[in-house]
Amino acid sequence: MASIKTIAVIGTGRVGGALGARLGHAGYTIVYGSRSPADPRVAELVARSGPAARVAMPGDAVRAADAILFTPPWLSAEAVLRSLGDLSGKVLLDTTNHFAFKDGRDVELPVDGSAAEMIQRWAPGARVVKAFNTVNSRVMADPAKGEGPTTIPLAGDDAAAKAVAAEIVRALPPFAPFDVGPLANARYVEAMAMLYVNVILQNRPDAFEFVLRPRGK
Repeated sequence: MASIKTIAVIGTGRVGGALGARLGHAGYTIVYGSRSPADPRVAELVARSGPAARVAMPGDAVRAADAILFTPPWLSAEAVLRSLGDLSGKVLLDTTNHFAFKDGRDVELPVDGSAAEMIQRWAPGARVVKAFNTVNSRVMADPAKGEGPTTIPLAGDDAAAKAVAAEIVRALPPFAPFDVGPLANARYVEAMAMLYVNVILQNRPDAFEFVLRPRGK
């Protein structure tokens, strides 16, 4: 882990908790950003996220970190992001998907281009990379539930930021990073998530994980 040591995890729900706990045991220092740092549920999450894990107010968490794992629900994403202050130069891994759940199904919420591009506009100084939005939180927490390799597509405009994101992905085997190009391509990655979740919500026995590989020459 040559490039980064400390990761701020913004959000302590299923995605933030699953990834934060595993990354803590992979050797990173995890700082959870929470507006309720005294919440017993947050304390329990910190306790199982490695010996160096701690919790702080969200703005303090990002200031202490080399990279940010951004995991709030889409409906609160803008407010949470703006509460973090100036993110200039920070690598931000955006895990959000622009949908909500209603009556047991996923409902796509309209965005201009992609959620990742909107986050980049809301935090213009951040180095945004789309990541981890096409995998279920159960598989994040326990890769054995994926029954094999799982690809994590990465979309972003900053090559160095994507290298940091790839490093984080590789710290969580059997996840494997796959560079899918510029941040504008996040709209296609987010569409992959819509398909993935739709199949899961149908309770189909053939629900899947994405595995991508380079095409042969």
